[in-house]
Amino acid sequence: PIQWICGLDDNVIPCKKILNKCYKAAINFVSFYTDCGHMSMLEAPERLNAALGAFASYCYAVNNDHE
Repeated sequence: PIQWICGLDDNVIPCKKILNKCYKAAINFVSFYTDCGHMSMLEAPERLNAALGAFASYCYAVNNDHE
């Protein structure tokens, strides 16, 4: 699985570029952040923390299902 975080105001890596890469993995978590650019860890830390937590929980659960 891959986690993608897209700041809709990102001038460094536009969301369109990220979306063009999403086909490379079978499982993708994609989050779009309004009023956010390239630095979501500073601009939207609560949303980022929630998204990364959900992704980590998913990965942990999938890994434990295979043991």
